[in-house]
Amino acid sequence: MSQSYQVLNSLQQHKARLQGSVRLSLYLADGYQSYFKTSQGWQNGGAPDKLCLMPKDYASTWHIRGPLSFMHLYFTDHHLRQQAEQTWDRSPAQLTLDERLFANDPQIALLYRHFLLNNDWHDPADQLAISSATTLILNHLLKHYVHLSWQ
Repeated sequence: MSQSYQVLNSLQQHKARLQGSVRLSLYLADGYQSYFKTSQGWQNGGAPDKLCLMPKDYASTWHIRGPLSFMHLYFTDHHLRQQAEQTWDRSPAQLTLDERLFANDPQIALLYRHFLLNNDWHDPADQLAISSATTLILNHLLKHYVHLSWQ
């Protein structure tokens, strides 16, 4: 990967293993005992198909008390901006990704289960499907979780 991500580095220090990568990164490792620290204490909500969105510079403290298998898709504001430009043929003046922890999003769950987890990341034919799925995910994020300001 050409860019360094703080969460990625932290996970690798805790023996998380990168299963594959293309334009975005995929992590798998099992989540009912996943807790993150809030001002009111530890909050639990991890389970299969739960979505967590953590914007750039988002800081959190997590405590994993049991097995966890999860996927991280790493993307930058540049990825979102580029997708917005391709979708609407203009550049947003500003974009802001919502923070979501343990959210339900069946469309994203379907895309990652069908295309990201069931394809061979080393097969060029599958890489095209994976790349297309990541484009669909970014587009979905733009429509549902990103606030765009246009000039």
